[in-house]
Amino acid sequence: MIAVASLLHLAGLGVVFGVCTWLQIRRTGGSGFNGISGPVGSLSWWAGVLFVLALLLGLAGPAVVLAGVMGVPDGPTGTAAAVLGLVLLVPGVAAVLIAQTGMGTSWRIGVDDTERTDVALACLILAIELQVRVIEELYLRRVHGADYVAYAARTGRFLPGFGRLHPRARPVTAR
Repeated sequence: MIAVASLLHLAGLGVVFGVCTWLQIRRTGGSGFNGISGPVGSLSWWAGVLFVLALLLGLAGPAVVLAGVMGVPDGPTGTAAAVLGLVLLVPGVAAVLIAQTGMGTSWRIGVDDTERTDVALACLILAIELQVRVIEELYLRRVHGADYVAYAARTGRFLPGFGRLHPRARPVTAR
């Protein structure tokens, strides 16, 4: 069972790293691997080192059991545990592949200080939208009520004519 689990683990790593790297090279000409970055001892350097170490230890664990250096750790064993592992592994690897593929040309491992990513811009836009719609706008509706709703329906909230509220939007009342 350990041998099968190890092979599936390797296959999962091959899909997650190999397929995504291959796709990235086809799309951009680069692998997306930026290696361990940052000055030695910095947080970014440690993050890279620990990531590589985690990958190596993930491979070493089953290897030492297969080599007979140590036994199988206590825990669930048998067919039910193997089936559960497979049921979790396959959709997990598929989800990682879908997520990484969805990132398109933004996918990479490690940080390249010279890159500007669409992800950062999207997060900034999301943060501004949440601030405006969830905090500011609710405050304006609560304080000014129907007057603000009528104003925002007539003029637009962001630019003239852009982002108008529906005229029947209900004002938020004080609780």
